[in-house]
Amino acid sequence: MPQLPNCPFETTKIGVGCAYLTAGSPTRHDHRLIHAAFEAGARHFDVAPMYGMGTAERVLGAALAKRRAQVTITTKAGLPGRPAPGYKLIARALAAPIRDKIRHSRVQQSWQNTASADIPVARPKGDFAPDSIRRSLENSLRALRTDWVDVLALHEARPEDITDDLIQLLLDAKAAGKIRALGIASTRADGQHILAQWPNVFEVVQFSLSALDAPIPAADFPAFRITHRSLMPAFHKLSAAMAQDPALGRRLSQTAEADLTAPETLARGLIGAAQALNPEGITLVASHSIARTRQNVQDGLAPDTALLGTRVLAALAQHGRVLDAAAQP
Repeated sequence: MPQLPNCPFETTKIGVGCAYLTAGSPTRHDHRLIHAAFEAGARHFDVAPMYGMGTAERVLGAALAKRRAQVTITTKAGLPGRPAPGYKLIARALAAPIRDKIRHSRVQQSWQNTASADIPVARPKGDFAPDSIRRSLENSLRALRTDWVDVLALHEARPEDITDDLIQLLLDAKAAGKIRALGIASTRADGQHILAQWPNVFEVVQFSLSALDAPIPAADFPAFRITHRSLMPAFHKLSAAMAQDPALGRRLSQTAEADLTAPETLARGLIGAAQALNPEGITLVASHSIARTRQNVQDGLAPDTALLGTRVLAALAQHGRVLDAAAQP
């Protein structure tokens, strides 16, 4: 089991992303989701001030209030999150099914039109002034009902955002016991640059990684790795490709020694692939669904999931050209 830097106990190789947690009418559901993840075995939770329209930390803190000493928590700083008014929280909850359909449709379109996948996505500009980061940390500790966070990661930080004054603030907060480990949650390129620029300061790096991404040598990221986005983009792309070319589905399944055309098997294989690419770190999963969250955690903790993931990676490597051809319009 993985052990975060400076943490006195091991955590779990599967973690739960909390971007969907929202105060207001969904709160009871979201508490049940966190409890279900814990009961399924998850012990790591990832949150940020901006998640849930500025309310996710508060929801997670309440859900884990009696279990804080049994879990590890990553939160972030740099992208501010002000709690939204009640009417916006209600609108968010009501719009969730429509939002999910739109997200699914965009992924499908990007798969069918490779040009759209090349359009750069605008990244939000953060506020990494030392005073802002200090306030963010104090607000997060209050919302999470805790005296410390296991990881504080700078959210979407760019190399030019990191200053001597910011580093000193972070080191002081760490020395005071408010932070166990410092991290970077950004693009892989920026994370790699910052780690090289500030050696021995940032001990954790978080970035997206799925079975469709190229493996990253450990030397490029000399830090504890937490990865996310292992499931849905790859799941939708592979499902669409296999539906478009049933023979591809049969070939991938034969090589992986599992029926990857079955949604449950494909999901487990993609979680396993992310774990195989990051065997010493933590793989995050996230879902609105309590049942899906429970299943993802159970799959992530199953001893044979990473082995299935290794076979999925081998299948994708063997049939990659066919897969690329399926993406052409």
